[in-house]
Amino acid sequence: MPYPRAGGRGGLRLPYSPRPEQADRRARSSTRRWRSSKSSSGFLLTDGSPLFQGGLLQDFYRFKPDSEGSYANGALFPAAALPPNYIPYATSGGVLPDGRVLLIGGEYTLGSNNTLNFAFTNQMAIYDPNADTWTMIAPPFNANGDWDFIGDSPWALLPNGHLLLGEKFTKAMAELNPKTLTWSKSQASPRMTCSPRKVLPCCRTEPS
Repeated sequence: MPYPRAGGRGGLRLPYSPRPEQADRRARSSTRRWRSSKSSSGFLLTDGSPLFQGGLLQDFYRFKPDSEGSYANGALFPAAALPPNYIPYATSGGVLPDGRVLLIGGEYTLGSNNTLNFAFTNQMAIYDPNADTWTMIAPPFNANGDWDFIGDSPWALLPNGHLLLGEKFTKAMAELNPKTLTWSKSQASPRMTCSPRKVLPCCRTEPS
């Protein structure tokens, strides 16, 4: 059953009321109690429907317009939940060209008794909006094994459709092939340059 429709001056009625300033204060400690009345990450899917992480951190929701394409009369629906062994907060990731969503890492993971643990986790999962499923995928690796820390590491989409990801605390970089969901080591350590004059900064990679 969908959540109540949007409408009126109040706009969209979320199942939770996010207050980012409170979440930021919690994030300054290595261990914090998490209140499940706040939402977290959000993504705009290629079909125009928003997908966002709920206050329990494992739960996700999609907002869909009505049959006439109106968001004002749209409705909120539960989406598939994350796997039980991956409940992150303060993540990286985004929407891939094929419409899937890659949720990467997380500065914190939710432990017992609603406790946020400072982790910089290297876990990640991919969401298929057509199948409404999450699938865990392996992190990048190096000569010593899997990357240890990812957290909210920077990422970018490359012209070839691959995803470029940086490792937390190092200059290591890796590319994800979305078709095979396999990682390869980046041949160069790029330097990101952005134009501050753009409303949405236009970034590109340049060889260092």
